[in-house]
Amino acid sequence: MAVPYKLTADGFETQWQTNHLAPFLLVKNLLPILESTAASSSSEHRVRIINVSSDAALLPPSPKQLDLARPNLEYVTGAMNEWKRYSHSKIASIIHARALHKRLRTKGISAYSVHPGIVATNLQAAATGLFSIFVRHMIRWGLLPGMLSVVDGATSTLFCATSEKAVVNSGSYFAPFGKLDKRPDRWNEDEGLVEKLWVESERMVKRAGF
Repeated sequence: MAVPYKLTADGFETQWQTNHLAPFLLVKNLLPILESTAASSSSEHRVRIINVSSDAALLPPSPKQLDLARPNLEYVTGAMNEWKRYSHSKIASIIHARALHKRLRTKGISAYSVHPGIVATNLQAAATGLFSIFVRHMIRWGLLPGMLSVVDGATSTLFCATSEKAVVNSGSYFAPFGKLDKRPDRWNEDEGLVEKLWVESERMVKRAGF
């Protein structure tokens, strides 16, 4: 989380590939199994896909839009550059869930994106910026308002994975605890952007040889 700028062997910024392209490719490769499972299930929406995103996508210093032309954001500088790239990848996580919903909703598969909350983990252990170090110590000392235990941090993901109440809002973004959050609608309701993310993500993984 918010790690220093580095490219993977495939030529993508680490957070962009880890947080978006890798899950995109994983789900894409699993679609035949997911679709056959949904078709054979007697329970509608038995198959669900949950993208763990973050409120970092919605708060400063997050970019306001995706840059699919230069997703590595190599041009971003300054003290918060790692966080901007992290936030950028999490915007993609939100829109990806919407794209999955649009493609799979008629096949008995639902998709969601989730902000688990500020959870007491070591997720920021590799972050090096001053702000990251500050946040890491605040979490370690239990000083961040609203910080959740690991168990509580899993609640919203489990809600989307199991609750019948989540199904009617497939394609949406949820915050703790299973609360529908409409702030990302500015992206999710842009059908052109949702489709563009899917098409460009396919192009990226194909270019990398997958």
